[in-house]
Amino acid sequence: MRPTFAFILILANLSAARAAENGWEALARFEFERARESLAAEAAVGNRMAAVGEALAVLNRQPKTAGNTTEAEARLATVIRENSRDDAGLWARYFSARLEQWHRTPTQPVAAATMYRALIAENPSHAAAQHALVKLAVLLIYEPAVEPSRDAGLLVAAEFLTRATDPNVAVGLHLLLGRAMLYFRKSEPDALTHLEAALRGGIANRQTRASTLYSSAELALALGRRESALQHFRTFLTENQRDQRVNYVREQVAALGGGEEPAK
Repeated sequence: MRPTFAFILILANLSAARAAENGWEALARFEFERARESLAAEAAVGNRMAAVGEALAVLNRQPKTAGNTTEAEARLATVIRENSRDDAGLWARYFSARLEQWHRTPTQPVAAATMYRALIAENPSHAAAQHALVKLAVLLIYEPAVEPSRDAGLLVAAEFLTRATDPNVAVGLHLLLGRAMLYFRKSEPDALTHLEAALRGGIANRQTRASTLYSSAELALALGRRESALQHFRTFLTENQRDQRVNYVREQVAALGGGEEPAK
C-alpha cells in the first residue's frame, strides 16, 4: 500500500470517537473532500478526533499541494497544543510524524524519528505508539540520516519486538525485519525466523501472506530445511489456487516428496 494512504490501516483504532460516521467512511473510501466537510462539522462542535480526521482529509485531498500539507500540519498542531496526551492528541502526534516522514518536501526523517521516539517513550501501550514502533523501525533500517549503521538499525528494530503489545504490530515488525535482512543480504536463517513468525502471528493481507509463504518456502529450501519448505509450499497451494506461481510450486511439492496437491 502506498505510504500516502497508510493511515487507512489504523482507522479502526479511531472507532471509539467516530461520531462523524459518514466522514470516517468517506475517508476510508478516499473521498477526501466529502470526508473533510463532514469531519469539519464535527470538529467545529468540539470533537477532537474528528479534527484529526479533518487534518488527514486535507493532507490527502487532490491535487496534492504544499498548501494542503501546511494546513494539515497546522490543524494537527492545534489538536496537540490543546492536549497532547489524550487519545486525539496522541494520534495527532503520530500523524504529524507521518507527515514529516512521507508528505514533507523534502521528507524529514530525523524529525519524524524524534517525534516517534517521544510518542513511544511517553505512552508505549497506546495504539498510536504501537504503530509508531513499525514506522520508527523503517527509519532506523532504511534512513542513514536516522541511523548510519544498518546493522545497528536492524538490531534496535528487532529489540522493538519486546515492546510490541499489539499482535498486528509484532507481525509488521517481523515482516519488516525478514524482508530487510533478505534485501540487504544479512543472515538468511534469521530472515526465515522472522518471516515464519509473521506467518504464525497472522498476516491479514492475502497478497502479503501469499508472498511471505512463497519467500519462506524458497528460503527454507535454500537453507536445506526441506520439511519447512514443503509445509510452506503446500499451504501456498491450498490458499492460492489461481496464483501464477502455482505450477512451479506444484513441481516443488512433488520434488520434495509431498505427493499430490492438497485438497481445497
